Amino acid sequence: MQSHPSQIDKSTLHNELTLRYREYFESKLAITLLHNSITLPVVNKISQAIIKLLTDNKEKMLANIRKNALKIQAELSEPYFGHFYPASTTLTDLEMYETMLTALQEPKHLSQTLQIHCIYSYRLADAVQALPIKLADSKNNRIKKNAANPSNQLGISRLGLFTKKIGSAEKKHVRGMDEIKIDENSEFYQFISANQIPFAAGPSGHTKSLMAGAVLYGKLNHEELQQYSLAIFAFLAAGGHHSYYEVAISTQLLGIQFDLHEQHLSLTDEVKNSVWYRQLIGEFPEFTDKETTYLSHKL
Repeated sequence: MQSHPSQIDKSTLHNELTLRYREYFESKLAITLLHNSITLPVVNKISQAIIKLLTDNKEKMLANIRKNALKIQAELSEPYFGHFYPASTTLTDLEMYETMLTALQEPKHLSQTLQIHCIYSYRLADAVQALPIKLADSKNNRIKKNAANPSNQLGISRLGLFTKKIGSAEKKHVRGMDEIKIDENSEFYQFISANQIPFAAGPSGHTKSLMAGAVLYGKLNHEELQQYSLAIFAFLAAGGHHSYYEVAISTQLLGIQFDLHEQHLSLTDEVKNSVWYRQLIGEFPEFTDKETTYLSHKL
């Protein structure tokens, strides 16, 4: 028996709206986490570890900064999410070093702190100890880049109604999702489409490097790794770079288990007991009900 065209259209529309609502939920969760970083104290533990590595190995770090000067200068500047300087700012090697050190010693905003964590893991960590992973991701070889203009838009939502409700950042940045176009014939795209999973920019390479650093120089325990992965999600999803799933699957390379079909969202006790989280689940009960939510992050 063939389906009536109107039934197919209704099903397609329902799936589309479900996907857009999930994008909205993930965006709201990420942005709320970003503004309530007190519930993620592990971020400071990683920062302290990086501060010690920067200060104990200053000359080696300066040498790596010199080697990667153009990239680091760009990553500290607009239009990167969590930037410190206007675009095209010229910085000396020492100024870049001091910017990173001061940002960790006197943190102002989680987006800036995590941006420094990213720069350290990608550009400087190997001055002392190499990360236990390869940063290149072969799964990304079918993703193509587009030109994108900076905007104040936060989150990964694609529906205008929801993007307006999410709000805007004070500073403009380029969202990764606006730069990326995925090959719709790829295995990754086929899987996320079949499961109505939000897509932003594909599996997250930054998550792999940040979590590898957390293991290597942060020496985090079970609970702390879970907490840090939430901080990474907050940073990357609020900045419009990656969805929850794209962050979560990248943690598997470090032995952190993720099961899409485990029907719950596992959060730390600090987050679950917070006032802001209780308010959020009041707005999105369907995504915190163990029987209905599609999210999970099991360690």
